[in-house]
Amino acid sequence: MVYLIINCQEIDLPELSNTPTLISILSQIIQLQNSTVETPTLNPSSGHYVTPQTIILSTNTPGANIYYTLDESTPTIHSRQYSTGIPIWQISGKTIKAFASKIGMTESPIVESKFSYPPLKTGQTSCYDGVNNPVACGSYQGQDAQENQGVSRSYTDNGNYTITDNTTGLVWQKCSGGQNNDSTCSGIANLTNWTDANNYCNTLTLSGKNWRLPTYIELSTIVEHSMNPLPINLTNFPNTIAGHYWTKTNYLFDLSYAWVVNFSGGIIYANLKTDPYYVRCVSSSFSIDNNLQKYSDFGDGTILDKSTNLLWQKCTKGRNNDSTCSGVASPTDWQTALSYCNSLNLSGKTWRLPNWKELQSIVDYSVNSGASIFETIFPNTSIDNYWSSTTYVNTPANGIYVSFAEGKLFHQPKVNNAKIRCVSAP
Repeated sequence: MVYLIINCQEIDLPELSNTPTLISILSQIIQLQNSTVETPTLNPSSGHYVTPQTIILSTNTPGANIYYTLDESTPTIHSRQYSTGIPIWQISGKTIKAFASKIGMTESPIVESKFSYPPLKTGQTSCYDGVNNPVACGSYQGQDAQENQGVSRSYTDNGNYTITDNTTGLVWQKCSGGQNNDSTCSGIANLTNWTDANNYCNTLTLSGKNWRLPTYIELSTIVEHSMNPLPINLTNFPNTIAGHYWTKTNYLFDLSYAWVVNFSGGIIYANLKTDPYYVRCVSSSFSIDNNLQKYSDFGDGTILDKSTNLLWQKCTKGRNNDSTCSGVASPTDWQTALSYCNSLNLSGKTWRLPNWKELQSIVDYSVNSGASIFETIFPNTSIDNYWSSTTYVNTPANGIYVSFAEGKLFHQPKVNNAKIRCVSAP
């Protein structure tokens, strides 16, 4: 047997009976070695997209493999190998670096691409006054339902007791853990502590997929604040329990707690890991544990979030528009917060109060002290509640806020005060 070593890889050739044949094969191999693999292309190309996209990588060189990274590192043949399309939600704000490789050929140049994608719509469809009454959206300018910002939701029932969220690419267990895999998810859902919830999802056998407990960010994507009686699409997730569901995300201020999502009212906070709650598992190639902190400071009091393409007011209302956001924040009630953002004169942009999903997108869940935000970019952020434009539909007299003391999502009467940070589009 004849062996060749090409690019540190051993290739065996059949025994050859004549020298001319061997010379011909070696000549072809040398030509191949001097050839370069075609650079991968991405479809769609880099950019900002407001509808769901699946990123496809390909090369024109037959038989070549594509390898890529998402952490700014240089890809090698030991990096993640591309096999199937990547949902844009799972990589927005990240830099894809990819190259193609084939034995006997020179590796392709590295290609880089970046994508951004807005938060999902909250699902809110009605406007309310500052007390408890439905009103025409024009009566209170800037409310969530009037602005209707974000990516529209879409689900596919795969017919095997799994649901694909087409806006994120996440595949969900249709029925809560313990319920029967049937069209109505009949039966009784199991209550379990956090450790057992993780074990249940890690060992779940369903439709040939690998399952795990969802992160805080992932589970919050299926919360919809227009649904009644529950803040979730009951057509796709029937018999969901009006109670707490576990996420795998630790509460870093106290590791005896983990984040939960309450599907009674769509609020999100942390509870003891020993408490008994419900489970819905997720399947995905990537685990989205934290909002990607990728920003550009334009030096004019505005901050661009490169993951979502949203433009943010750098300093909390009341603070000075300087590099440190000096001064004192001035909280207001919900109605005043709407008016303030609608009339904000900053950098020639049109501003509004963010909905809760937009506001949640700048929370930093990796911190365990101080404000739950990237304070280098948003200095002097108050460790306090910030208003969203979203009404708490179970009690319309309440508005939803995001706490930058820890990152929880909760609600309070609209006549109460909270801090304000406005949002725009670049």
